[in-house]
Amino acid sequence: MRASVVSKAVIACLVVTGLSFGMKGLLEKKVYYSAQDKSGEASYWAIYFGDFSCKLIRKYPGEPEQPIDVSLNISLLSSGYVEARGYGSKGKIEATPDLYIKTESEQKKILIDDIDYVYNGGLRVRMTDKTDGELLIVIDNNVFLQPKMTMIRRYKMVDYFGEKTLKEDQENTEKKMSVFSFSKEGLTRALAGK
Repeated sequence: MRASVVSKAVIACLVVTGLSFGMKGLLEKKVYYSAQDKSGEASYWAIYFGDFSCKLIRKYPGEPEQPIDVSLNISLLSSGYVEARGYGSKGKIEATPDLYIKTESEQKKILIDDIDYVYNGGLRVRMTDKTDGELLIVIDNNVFLQPKMTMIRRYKMVDYFGEKTLKEDQENTEKKMSVFSFSKEGLTRALAGK
C-alpha cells in the first residue's frame, strides 16, 4: 500500500516536471499579433524564428576554441530574451542571442521594450523612437541571422494537483504571424502601416 502511494507521488512529480519543462523560464508579458488575418493576444508565449545552420566558436574541455557546425532552433520568449537550442558535431548547443536593428546608417542591439512592432513576417522592426530597419538575430557578436518566420506558441497557466504550471494552449498554438507588438496601440499602428 505504502509503495503504491510513493509510486503515485513519483509519477505525479514526473508528469508535473514534464509539463513544465522548457516553459519554466516563461514570465508573463502581453503580446498582440495578427495571424491569418485574425488578431490575437497571449500572456505566456514563445515566438519561433526558425531553424538555422551556422558555425559557432566553442571551447570544449581539453581542446582549443574551434568552429562547430550547429543547427539551432531560435525563439523569443515572453521572459524577454532570445533562446537558441540545438545540436552540433560535439553535442548539445545553447546560446542566448541578441536582437539587432539594421538601418542604412547603423546596426545596433535592441531591447524588446524598445520595439514598437515587428512586421513583414519578422523581417522588419519598428522601434518606439520611429526607427525602422531589418530585424537581426546575433549570436556571439559575430553570427548574424534574419528570422525565417514568426510563429507563436501560446501557453496558459493551469492548476495541476494544486500547483500552478504552464501548459501549451492546444486550441490556439503555432500560428504564423505577419506582425506582432507588445502593445495594442503598436499592433494598430503595424496593421495601419504607420
